[in-house]
Amino acid sequence: MNNPKVCIATILILSLTAPSHAVWTLVRLHPSGSNIRGSVAFGTSAANQVGVTTVADVRPHASLWSGTSGSWVDLHPFGGSIGGSEAYGVSGTSQVGSVGVPEQGTHAALWAGTAASWVDLTPGAHGVAYAVSGAHQVGMAETGSGTHASLWTGTAASLVDLNPGGATESVAFGVSGTSQVGYAATVDWAHASLWSGTSASWVDLHPAGYEWSMALAVSGPYQVGKIRVGGVFHASLWSGTAASCVDLNPAGSTESLAYGVFGTNQVGESWVGNNSKHASLWSGTAASWVDLHPPGFNTSYATSMWADSLNEYISGAGTNTMTGIEEALLWTQPLPRTVSGHVNFAGGRVLNAIEVQFREAGTLTNVGGQMIVPVDANGSYEVFAPVRRLLDLTLMPKGCLRRTIYVNTSTGDFPNADINLVPGNILPDYVIDLSDYTQVITHFNKNSSNPNWNSQDFYGIRPSDSDLNGDGVVDLTDYILVVTNFNAVGDN
Repeated sequence: MNNPKVCIATILILSLTAPSHAVWTLVRLHPSGSNIRGSVAFGTSAANQVGVTTVADVRPHASLWSGTSGSWVDLHPFGGSIGGSEAYGVSGTSQVGSVGVPEQGTHAALWAGTAASWVDLTPGAHGVAYAVSGAHQVGMAETGSGTHASLWTGTAASLVDLNPGGATESVAFGVSGTSQVGYAATVDWAHASLWSGTSASWVDLHPAGYEWSMALAVSGPYQVGKIRVGGVFHASLWSGTAASCVDLNPAGSTESLAYGVFGTNQVGESWVGNNSKHASLWSGTAASWVDLHPPGFNTSYATSMWADSLNEYISGAGTNTMTGIEEALLWTQPLPRTVSGHVNFAGGRVLNAIEVQFREAGTLTNVGGQMIVPVDANGSYEVFAPVRRLLDLTLMPKGCLRRTIYVNTSTGDFPNADINLVPGNILPDYVIDLSDYTQVITHFNKNSSNPNWNSQDFYGIRPSDSDLNGDGVVDLTDYILVVTNFNAVGDN
């Protein structure tokens, strides 16, 4: 980390096509002040981020944020120029990392939001805590026989040695519920590893054909990390077994790593373009890769991901192009809201897809453009709302009047958005009238075997458009639909 003048935190909007359909907002967590030399965010939860800030004495200080640069809390327990500390993981009100204890070395650490809350998890021994999930912390501790993956539940006395039989060294980097991940090694191999609370539970995740592997994070049934092939690392994803390994290295990338996982998404870094490190997001395959690299930064990487009921969060860091400083970064985006319901075709043509659009409530202002939404055999549909507020949802089905319903996505998903269609609108206007009646009469008894069945007239109307129920013939059923709904008017 270099020593330039610090930029005040700003917000950037990144237009990215990501798995969650929205736009990422970049928040620069880097604290203001001329004594700040650099920062990194290693972990995030819904409300908080943790990492490291380097201050004027060029010593790292464990750091805690709550979504803004100004929220920075220095967790370093000794202050001044004594020792150093780093925070790697956060869960709820707990943070974990390491503290350099004067004349004793680096100790695994647990905090509860303040420097004074520091708990030493490895008194008298070298150790680091890399991750926390609820009441559980994982990392490594130096024992009489070497570096061993370790599991704690809040106290030094609670330490469980996870080192599997036959391994000379191991470290645990991630924890989720009752699962822990990391690596186990001998002088001959290093293998990605999965545990469930004991050394005897060890599962070897190392995939066949690769030189080296390491698991760095876990979320539910998924584990992520890195595998080495041809001397370079590739981001990797597992689901509990060595055979399940998926190589996430995107096309064109010379190297990649996956540092974090949440649900079905993975985050990390990929070396792309001019061999520059870019923050990266995946959703289970190499082809799903999304480049999160923000403008104004030479390099970037993503370290952790989380989501609550409102937003998704990705922590990381990037090197500022102007200053050369490495800055802690936070990407956020609102979770998409789902609008779902049932379409009643009311005797009209049953469609397997319908054109829809969202508009600002009570206006004609389009929000998010027009979308084609699948409809299943039962008439059920589901669509992501582009924003979270009061909206009008307009359906524009072929052969029916336009229908608009009010939906509220400001507080959550909006189910039961049922729509009753009115068939008979052959000419695409807002009323079923004489022009539609004339079309049915003109094409009465024509069917799909007619050579002009799909030929357009001057107005772009086909004989097949009068087949309102989609049975392949213009007949009495179609005539009745027009007569029944005659003079019906569609919505704006």
